[in-house]
Amino acid sequence: MLSAARALELSWPPHTPIHHLSRLLVAEIRGCEGDPGLATQWLAISGPTCPFPAMWGWAEMGLLSRSGRPLEALAAGWRAYELAADAAERGNVVGLHWLLVRLALLECEAGNEDKVLELRALTRKWYERFGGRRLQMADLMLGGLAERDFASAHAAVEALRAHDNQSELLRACLIASAVAEEPRPWLHEAYDIAKRLGGDQLRMTIKARMRECGVTPPRHRAASQELSDIEQRVIALIQRGLTNRQIAVSVRVSEKTVESYLTRLFAKTGCRSRLDLATASLEGRLALAGYDRSGTA
Repeated sequence: MLSAARALELSWPPHTPIHHLSRLLVAEIRGCEGDPGLATQWLAISGPTCPFPAMWGWAEMGLLSRSGRPLEALAAGWRAYELAADAAERGNVVGLHWLLVRLALLECEAGNEDKVLELRALTRKWYERFGGRRLQMADLMLGGLAERDFASAHAAVEALRAHDNQSELLRACLIASAVAEEPRPWLHEAYDIAKRLGGDQLRMTIKARMRECGVTPPRHRAASQELSDIEQRVIALIQRGLTNRQIAVSVRVSEKTVESYLTRLFAKTGCRSRLDLATASLEGRLALAGYDRSGTA
């Protein structure tokens, strides 16, 4: 993403919608990596002419909150919402779901329950007006957060698992952990996602939430010695891009048997998709749910 963004900056013209989206995403990534200086620079490049006020506000809020300025982040979020609402009236809802969810989470952390309820009502209004999967996910997440409705939060988690959006799934898991009777599995899933995404600051935040709830971080043991020969061969074939049918022919089993292998592999490793499984294996971070190579979190 970062390499592609730098290449895009060298292209002409410099102020297309895709340029603005790229800059805002890079600002978010740099902020998550703990580099607020570079994040600020990328945010400034997009500037006040950005055609996506909701995404600009989302990125600015993230930068301010990670810099330890929660009150400024909240003020920036509500200013951005006013601009985003005007844009939405004209049919531009790009990034609105991210803005609403992030603002609600920050208001929740600040203990402002009335603001969370207000944002839940606003989210429902925009979802009923425009529909769409993204606003639906925001509606479900804020339903769980504002009304402490575990069924709504759980529905968001299940839907996001199916779409394999890891960053949004992480937020949904955090919301589920806040309203569930047993927060452990949701915090463990959020922690594992943070490790896969590589966000050290985010992982520390989740660890702090775990300590507050009396939950210990998950532990993993190396997977390579625990997977069967056939399971490791299936992973290798997935890395090559083979379909289930092609894998079945290669290992001389039925396609249904391959599906069973994949189901077991997902359960063993905590991976959510074929892509996640292949990437984790290639990067040397494939682990069995429970322990890491050293037996520590």
